[in-house]
Amino acid sequence: IAEVEAPDQQEYWSQTFYELMASCQFMPNSPTLFNAGTGQGTLSACFVIPVEDTMGSIMHAATVSAMIQKFGGGIGYSFSRLRSKGSPISTTHGQACGSVAVLKMMSSLSDMITQGGKRHGANMGILDVDHPEILDFIHMKDDNLTAQNFNISVAVTDAFLQAVQDNAPWALRDPHDGEVVETIPARHIWDEIVQSAWKTGDPGLYFIDEGNRHNPTPHLGRLESTNPCGE
Repeated sequence: IAEVEAPDQQEYWSQTFYELMASCQFMPNSPTLFNAGTGQGTLSACFVIPVEDTMGSIMHAATVSAMIQKFGGGIGYSFSRLRSKGSPISTTHGQACGSVAVLKMMSSLSDMITQGGKRHGANMGILDVDHPEILDFIHMKDDNLTAQNFNISVAVTDAFLQAVQDNAPWALRDPHDGEVVETIPARHIWDEIVQSAWKTGDPGLYFIDEGNRHNPTPHLGRLESTNPCGE
């Protein structure tokens, strides 16, 4: 780590870093401990990978994820742009596998990549509360077997929380065109979140509107996901 300092300062900073770590006053993240000085990997611990609703984007995300996790990095994903299970695919005349299936695929990939690595992969999967697959997503980990290397969170909006408070209906919308697919009570979704979180610890809540009110880089786009630790 001290190699980036001025040549006449490297020994000083090397000793300073050592003393901070040896005294447990400060400890860097795992990728720094694993990779610093090796010439391989990254010193950053957590990333967010975009997942668009195309096969190319999904496979690119899988490739990038594999390389990050190979060296001990953790990854957050938003699956909210993916069309829901059973939606038509015009190019193949088939049907979409859905956001939950893509998350499960990423989970299997993470297991495969990290089983011989330095630590198990850490992942965060987030789905918008108005996505048509939201109830399947909420209960995905209820069996305590599925996607155990993922934390999952529901991206809840101010409007949804108000609908829960008012006991109002809530529209589930197609991610592509915003058309209403189904309308169900907001409190039903809320109750399902609470029951599943009580049972397994998942899903958590990502207050997405509040997050974007404090977005330090709004010119780069809207925040849609967090990394695995939610920094």
